[in-house]
Amino acid sequence: NERAKAIYDYLKATGRFIDVAKLNEKQSHVGLKAVLGSLGYQMLESNKLDGDDKKIRVDTLEEFIDLLAYNLSDVVNLGELFNSNVYSSNFKLKKQLLETYPELMYQKKPDAYAPDIAPDKVKTGSSRMYIDSSSSKLAAHALCPYGHLDDIEGVSFLYPSARKAKERGIEQIDVLEEANKFLHANFPEGSEAVKAWNKVYEKYSSFRGKNYNDSKEYVEKWGYHEVHSLKGVHPIPIMYYKADGTPSTCFANFSTGGIHGAECNLPLYYEDLHAWQHKQYVRELFKLRAQHDLAGIGGLGHMPSDQECVTYLAANKITEIADPKDPNIVYSLKEVATYTAKKAKWKVLKQPQLFTETEGKISKRYVYTSVGECEHEDFTSYYPNLLINLEAFYNEQLGYDRYAEIFDLKQKYGKDMKNKELYDELQRKLFSILREGTKLILNSASGAGDQSFYSPIRMNNMIISMRLIGQLFTWRIGQAQTLEGANIASTNTDGLYAFIKSDFFGHNEDVLARESDVIHVEIEPEPMVLISKDANCRGEFTQKFDILTASGGSLGCWEDPKTTKSLSHPALLDRGLLFYMQYMLRHGISFYEEPDKAAIERIVRDIISDDDLDHVLRLAQNIFKSSRGSMNWNFAYKDRALSEDNSKFYTYEDLRILDYYVRGYFVSKDAVLSRRIKGLHIAKANGRTIPDKTLAKRIAANESQRVIDPQCREVMKTVGLYDDIISAGNRDMVIEKVTGADPENFIHFDNRSIYNLTDEEKRHIISCLDVNKYVDEIAKAYKSQWQNTRTVESMELYRAHPTCQAM
Repeated sequence: NERAKAIYDYLKATGRFIDVAKLNEKQSHVGLKAVLGSLGYQMLESNKLDGDDKKIRVDTLEEFIDLLAYNLSDVVNLGELFNSNVYSSNFKLKKQLLETYPELMYQKKPDAYAPDIAPDKVKTGSSRMYIDSSSSKLAAHALCPYGHLDDIEGVSFLYPSARKAKERGIEQIDVLEEANKFLHANFPEGSEAVKAWNKVYEKYSSFRGKNYNDSKEYVEKWGYHEVHSLKGVHPIPIMYYKADGTPSTCFANFSTGGIHGAECNLPLYYEDLHAWQHKQYVRELFKLRAQHDLAGIGGLGHMPSDQECVTYLAANKITEIADPKDPNIVYSLKEVATYTAKKAKWKVLKQPQLFTETEGKISKRYVYTSVGECEHEDFTSYYPNLLINLEAFYNEQLGYDRYAEIFDLKQKYGKDMKNKELYDELQRKLFSILREGTKLILNSASGAGDQSFYSPIRMNNMIISMRLIGQLFTWRIGQAQTLEGANIASTNTDGLYAFIKSDFFGHNEDVLARESDVIHVEIEPEPMVLISKDANCRGEFTQKFDILTASGGSLGCWEDPKTTKSLSHPALLDRGLLFYMQYMLRHGISFYEEPDKAAIERIVRDIISDDDLDHVLRLAQNIFKSSRGSMNWNFAYKDRALSEDNSKFYTYEDLRILDYYVRGYFVSKDAVLSRRIKGLHIAKANGRTIPDKTLAKRIAANESQRVIDPQCREVMKTVGLYDDIISAGNRDMVIEKVTGADPENFIHFDNRSIYNLTDEEKRHIISCLDVNKYVDEIAKAYKSQWQNTRTVESMELYRAHPTCQAM
């Protein structure tokens, strides 16, 4: 309410209070207990709060103690959270930024572009920065503490800036035109490569000179220019092409943000395309036969329609036809049509698409997991260097480019933090914090400059220009390597992962050096072994298959649950999956193979036998969450009975409504039935929105417009959601499965802090874990997200791949 907000604002204005949640910018709106739970701390709820916490019910001293414990738990554990790495490091980092740049807090001196450091000169309003201010705000106000920086008039492909070019004695180039020359110099006009590139060139050319900045500051500088928008601009995928003009199996996806790309299952696509073309041919043969016969019969007076053709064929039992090119080959009508004695119709023959039409992403069927020895080619501080070379944040009032100065400081602090000869451990830690502060400004500046609202460094045209130039450079480097025989298995904004033949490694260094001179950014190649599904999901290994790092939705928490990620499954699944893929690498197992559950089970048992019991429990836990906003609530039950069709929940015994957040461990059936540990099933009562089509069907069938499960209704009444669902009018009340938990799974719920359990209690929970459940989920994740689809050609392609030969 307004009063609470006013109190919050006044507390913040003093500069003596911080909002701890904002120190974790990736999850600043996630509930405290969800983050605490992921770290293994207590999640204590109160059943003395009515519905949405508007009314508190306390009738006895014991109830008062419970309520007090609930509130104290949040306060005490907030301190534990604050001391965890993400929160404490961001606090130190941003506190140091305020000390380094006092202009973030103090007003400008009347006679100089510098802070007036005095108690009565503290800034007020939105320009005052705090320890918990966002990274983009801190970056913007550090680069331009007073006034604002001017944007360029329109999008430009000129690089570097005129002043930088003069300083270095080099020529300023139009990056788009240079890329165009590069492509045409390597492929003939009319080739597939040129046709594909022209789509990119035409789209990028359409951005040139246009204005995407609608701020009043832009108008004051340049006058009114038509304002354009990037909304609705679709990404443009393009294959990397080999020297002979044929496409490699890899592609890059141009967009208005960053460039991304991966390898695709091209053999499978060609196989599907061939099958589609074959069926088109077969259908045409049958249609021609029907048209010929119907024309001979006469009387139609028109060319027979497709439907008339298939009806005639089925009615006259013309179900086979010989290929006119080879009469020994006979085709069946069943390939292209369905028919009965009463009805016939052609099958839908949908042409396979390698990329989705709107997003330009690889179609799900052709997603491919790349595996093998590669070079990770990291473009050193890519965006920062591009911004420096373009002088994007040159501040005329300061008289220099503070962004470039901060970049130089980052480099200096990086060296100082490793220098044990000149600095002691405390000093080196300070340099590490200072370096992180510079990185925060450098990495946040491009986002802060491309806002749709006021920012002192708002310059949409400049940032869009930089991003487009960066994508062109990245693609050009990847394409240059492909011409020399490399396969660019993963394309990212700031680097490439290139599969390279063993005899090409030396020459590749020359290619990179040549392209590095063009972009004026260093490229640092690092040999490694890569498993990559797309630009964001991958595992990186040493050449001896030791794990370096991993990222993505099914691997990102392989080390531990992270407060920066919202995890909807046990982190043990990430760890087990990564270890299993490492096992596949070490044993030369193809990613076309089915999951080896015996191997996965050995890996899971090895993980849970670790001596660090707290770590094992953090990995094994699953944090289940209800949602008032989505109107669903989790509950547990002892046994279940199924309806006659064996698909829907029917009755429940010993139902227990769960807390909003609850920690659960999957435990084995034997452990529960032998009463070694308590275990319940889980389901959710859901106030599910009724789709319009479903509602229309119910009305047409004269059925009840909403489905209300009596058990769901009781749960919703208990948790205070019933009235909201009824008043919404377009929601059912049904019982549904909880994501990641099957109805037959047993779950042991325990919201106590892992660290307050005795070692005996920890070992007991671990000994009762349902190993088969974790194994099944890891196998399922591998099969659905990482396993490649085998084709007739794919195994030969896999065996012939230079990276596979290297392994």
